[in-house]
Amino acid sequence: MAKIFEPIKIGTLELKNRLVALPLVQNYADKEGYSSPQMIECYRKRAEGGWGLFIVEATFMRPDGGAFFGMQGIYTDRMLPYLNDVVEAIHEKGVKCAIQIQHSGRQANPRVTKLPLVAPSAHSNPFAPGPAGESRAMTRKEVLQMLDQYVEAVALAKEARFDAVELHGTHGFLISQFMSPFTNKRKDEFGELLAFPTELVRRCKKVCGADYPIIFRFTCDEKLWVLGLPGIDLELSKTFIRPLIEAGVDCFDLANSTFETCDYNIETLYFTPGATIRNDFAPFKKISTVPLIGRGRVNDPRLAMKLVEDGQIDMVGMGRQQMADPLTPRKMMEGRYDDVRRCIACDIGCSQRLFDQVRVRCAVNYNHGMEYREYYGPPKVQTPKRVLVVGAGPG
Repeated sequence: MAKIFEPIKIGTLELKNRLVALPLVQNYADKEGYSSPQMIECYRKRAEGGWGLFIVEATFMRPDGGAFFGMQGIYTDRMLPYLNDVVEAIHEKGVKCAIQIQHSGRQANPRVTKLPLVAPSAHSNPFAPGPAGESRAMTRKEVLQMLDQYVEAVALAKEARFDAVELHGTHGFLISQFMSPFTNKRKDEFGELLAFPTELVRRCKKVCGADYPIIFRFTCDEKLWVLGLPGIDLELSKTFIRPLIEAGVDCFDLANSTFETCDYNIETLYFTPGATIRNDFAPFKKISTVPLIGRGRVNDPRLAMKLVEDGQIDMVGMGRQQMADPLTPRKMMEGRYDDVRRCIACDIGCSQRLFDQVRVRCAVNYNHGMEYREYYGPPKVQTPKRVLVVGAGPG
């Protein structure tokens, strides 16, 4: 059996294989952030693929931390049964699930939240020009309040029966804003780059128990050096690993970039071969004592297997690929590599539609987001016609 299909543990949580469905915001929640039937059925269908772990999309833990109109929330106890609906939809298919918890900080969308932006230090949102996009620095009291509210969200996730949580510490969102020299100019104790994330992890463990698994989405390189700006680079991020493990992190989900360099996060179809950012991830395997999830346009089953076999990472995360073909793990296990419908990294149906604030679709999988219609059967044609398709080209 290939190593990628062997079990692995994240803390006390055992996964049946090493294929991870990564968190992707889909804009399927309602206007308050509650899970919708469309969202729940989409997760149920994707879980059929047999993933070792399914990480549910970025979920805002405070109303001023949202970034998209249809983003899921986890900021009030009233959301508990809705969150549990998502858990049970995934568990029904025999898959373990975590939830990614996030506050966007300076990168929150004021059009969505209708609230002022807050951040570790005063900074501007590159996608929200003008006064509304200027964040103010939180006071020390507000930082402590933010920590409390994060922990409340993690405790609510555990109560909703998620098997683990993922703290979103990358892509320039709030936690990584505390960790980056680019966005953290504070003069108090939270000006120390690891003060906020390590304190957060310790508090989560204290409230939820030492055995409750904490996954940390981790910035290896913000790539800000490309723009001549200070930020998290590979040498700095390597020094973060051990203190975070000591604080209680059970697994790292490795990633790159911030808002200003998002092209290094979502690999385009022009990056050849796929998973080029694995070169940034491999060095962390030598220094981490907990499992590592690596990702970045892994749409080839053989590439996914090779990354694990070569020891570059412990688990392979798939984002856009799980939308293109939710059955990817099952087809891999059956040796049907050529039957896998590959993501073409066009970013039109997913990323582009998300940033346009409409519901996510997939260019190669029409059924994504349409699963809830299966209960009623396919829509009936109003005027039947006989159609001949000649060719089709790229379509």
